[in-house]
Amino acid sequence: MSRSWAGFSAWGISELGRFQRPGEPGSEGDIPEPRGSRAGMGGILSKALFPEMTRTVTVKVSNRTRDITLDYPRIYLHGGRCSVPSDPEVPPGCSTTCQFSSSSSPGCSGLLSFWAKTCTLAIYFSNPLEDDTSPRELGLELSPHRKLCSLKNVYEEMAGREPKLLTKGSNFERVALDICQDSIWKTQGPLDVMATMLNARHATVSVAVRGFK
Repeated sequence: MSRSWAGFSAWGISELGRFQRPGEPGSEGDIPEPRGSRAGMGGILSKALFPEMTRTVTVKVSNRTRDITLDYPRIYLHGGRCSVPSDPEVPPGCSTTCQFSSSSSPGCSGLLSFWAKTCTLAIYFSNPLEDDTSPRELGLELSPHRKLCSLKNVYEEMAGREPKLLTKGSNFERVALDICQDSIWKTQGPLDVMATMLNARHATVSVAVRGFK
């Protein structure tokens, strides 16, 4: 899906391959070069000869609200690279898909966030290369305000919290997948969000955003 904005132009962001509107808060520093993301013959050969060493995460975000637009998408990657970025905004009734991949340690892990009115939706994912010793993880944070801080700090906070210390009343939850899939459900202000992650080397995260009355 592509969109344009009347009255002004947009320009490309090379790190994301998407467009940013003039006047948007800058994304400088939000997408550092992650470990294992450099393109080269080694990465190409490892994917071709050792497909079991490749980890991917596909995140599909569906906006099922009536009057709330998801915008200002930001990405932070601790491991891997972004091959398909988000659309710059997701109007009601629309969806967007992002794809991330890695063929080196630590695997594919990072954070995708959106603004939704006054709230911030943050989606944490981890698909480790050494999945026999580390579980795949899904995290969801629904904050009541717009976050402008570094996504690296948000990622480290979400990845570092102990799941056992979290309560259902918290605006953040993280689960370690030990079954075929697992889900998280959060509500905040006008939003009702459910995220589900498939427990697989090529993992899929489905996020449904609904209006909450």
